[in-house]
Amino acid sequence: MAKHPNRSGPAIDLAVCIGLGCCLPVIYVLISALFPEAHTAFSALITVLFYLSSLSVYAAFRRRMSVDRDILVAEADPESLYRSLEQIFFPLLLCDRNGRAVFCNPAFLTLSERDSVPAGTPFSEICTLSFPDGENMAETEFGSRQCKIHRSTFYLCGETYSLFLFADETEKREALRLYTSDRAVVAYAIIDNLEELSQFVQDKYTRVTAQVEEKLREFAAGAQGILRAYDRNKYLIVFDNDYLEKCLDDRFSVLDEIRSIRVGDSVPVTISMGVCRMRDGTLASREAAAQYALDLALQRGGDQVVFQDDGDVSFFGGKTKAGYKRINIRARVAARELLSLITRADNVLVMGHRFGDYDSFASAVGLTRLAISQGARVNIVVNRDDANLDSCFAKVHRLSEYDGLFVDGAQAEDLLGTGTLLIVTDVNNPNYVEAPALMKRAKTVAVIDHHIKTVTFNSAVKLEYIEPSASSASELVSEMIEYVAGERILRPEEAELLLSGVLLDTKRFTRNTGTHTFSVARFLRGAGANPEGSYEFFKATPEDLAKEARFNSGVVIYRKQVAIASCDGEDVDLSYRVAAAKAADGLLEVKGVTTAFAIVKIENIVYISARSDGSVNVQRILEPLNGGGHFDVAGAQIREGTVEDVIETLRAAIDNYFEKQNKEE
Repeated sequence: MAKHPNRSGPAIDLAVCIGLGCCLPVIYVLISALFPEAHTAFSALITVLFYLSSLSVYAAFRRRMSVDRDILVAEADPESLYRSLEQIFFPLLLCDRNGRAVFCNPAFLTLSERDSVPAGTPFSEICTLSFPDGENMAETEFGSRQCKIHRSTFYLCGETYSLFLFADETEKREALRLYTSDRAVVAYAIIDNLEELSQFVQDKYTRVTAQVEEKLREFAAGAQGILRAYDRNKYLIVFDNDYLEKCLDDRFSVLDEIRSIRVGDSVPVTISMGVCRMRDGTLASREAAAQYALDLALQRGGDQVVFQDDGDVSFFGGKTKAGYKRINIRARVAARELLSLITRADNVLVMGHRFGDYDSFASAVGLTRLAISQGARVNIVVNRDDANLDSCFAKVHRLSEYDGLFVDGAQAEDLLGTGTLLIVTDVNNPNYVEAPALMKRAKTVAVIDHHIKTVTFNSAVKLEYIEPSASSASELVSEMIEYVAGERILRPEEAELLLSGVLLDTKRFTRNTGTHTFSVARFLRGAGANPEGSYEFFKATPEDLAKEARFNSGVVIYRKQVAIASCDGEDVDLSYRVAAAKAADGLLEVKGVTTAFAIVKIENIVYISARSDGSVNVQRILEPLNGGGHFDVAGAQIREGTVEDVIETLRAAIDNYFEKQNKEE
């Protein structure tokens, strides 16, 4: 082991001895001050002992440093270092401070397919790679190989060097690609409007369903997969992951192919699909995720593909308005499950969405009556200061059962226990409920809603009854009451509230109506609902007309068919949310307008009310703005920002929607 002389060592030792010697008088004075009665010889002895101890500690430190330095010098011998690097299995390249090659081992020559690397060759000529700032690892193509390169910097004989280690990832990546491509993709498909098709004569129905199955078989065959029918017009498709990229690129064009099939001249056939890809997980977990994706597609209105990719969810299609395809059996099952949850609960809390409307309030009242009929302790979570609900409160205050039943969010949290059942109605997004904190804490939750589902629920949601084809939450709740209890449990005031909720969301039976809607209206009429009493809720005051006029005074027509109205000001209060909805409805009556948006800023939140004549999916336009709703009725709430900023964001979302539509067409 060669040692290099260190001329600076003695000089440092002498300086340390002199420095410690200069400190002796000071130490002597301190000891004398601390022990004034001690003899002078004692103080001098202590001072000398301190000096000798300090020298011993320094000597030990110098010996340790000398050993470390000898080892460092031995390791710093370039020839010894080169010989060590030659024996390493991984490809290595050593460069100087200027980035020029100094040494490489045989493994590097094999990787780079070179006979040699001349000393002084710039690193940029060997490998076209630049490391990100502050990073010492990067990935690149090195010749015909995929490599991960690690860089380390060290000092050698006073010089700075960089050592590059090349990890060949080619085989690993190819194995991962083959593993991923061979992973089976599971898809479920179902014909949406089966109930509509079954109304036609049998030969037409059979011919159309056979055409749909043929399209699906072509889709599966093109993917080199398999198609199996497991129920009436329900299909399971399994294919390799490689073909999935093609489906994503053409945005599942099989939807358009099947939509081109028609019964007669007017009824298009649509399907919904749930598709799942998982890089890990069992085939059973992928099947379960695909089934969940199909349920989500149906809850969003059908005619679309919901794609789950390791937890991320994407949506394709959704061009047609949700058909009225509900069957009574699901409402009965949901009602029975809800009654079971109510009877097992210690108490029940019913909650609608923030800034409630007639539908939210009425459906909460209907569910409350259902809970009361089961002998449960129940409360309604609502904002008592909301002026838009004054007429609703006045209606139920005629009933003694509702005295003390209404609580706010803070009071509801005090009532929340481990055995509490929280029923959420007319909303399925936890961010828009009356008390979001309440839903986060609840252990048992039931969701009953008619809006398109936009979020994934946690394990606390035990009942999920979401039907976008229903006109309103009041319609769903009225059906549940009819199937499990009958009209006898409803009071006339409650029936009138439920009818007003239906009237609100159907624009007085002019939109989103189906056979179930009129059946519910008949049921509520039999329960004592007076149509005149329900219509009283919709009479406008002169103040309401003035608020709507503020929206109409600044209407802008965008893309020749989209009307955008806005209202802003310090005097704007919560009542303008209702005015915005009415203004959006009114704008659809303008000639040439197919879509309308009314925007208003109240305090720090900008509200958007969206309406469509059925040719544009406003729910898809507002989804990027964290909004939701239905195909032709939707809304969004944006915190912070000005009305002008929101209008610009909305225009970008409108442009993106129409661009996607044009590409798909």
